[in-house]
Amino acid sequence: MLAKMGRKSYTANKKEAIDLEFNENTRLIEILKAYPGLEPKLKELDSRFSIISSPMGKLLMKTKTVKDVSNYVKIPVPDLLSELDKIIHTL
Repeated sequence: MLAKMGRKSYTANKKEAIDLEFNENTRLIEILKAYPGLEPKLKELDSRFSIISSPMGKLLMKTKTVKDVSNYVKIPVPDLLSELDKIIHTL
């Protein structure tokens, strides 16, 4: 199992600080809510992330974890966690 990747006081929308820890078992919807600017960046990373903005995708994201999404977009979990970390640092 992967170790938790801690997030300390990142500013999601320049108004409030975020403190979210996530790993392969974290639901993607929790990460997207914490970092609103993340969704368009994910779509740039892989076009399969465009499902996030569809009605079906919004339903699926409520239950899908980072590990589930990793399998869907064919990006290994450690690589996806690393990409999320990189993207969050640019927000």
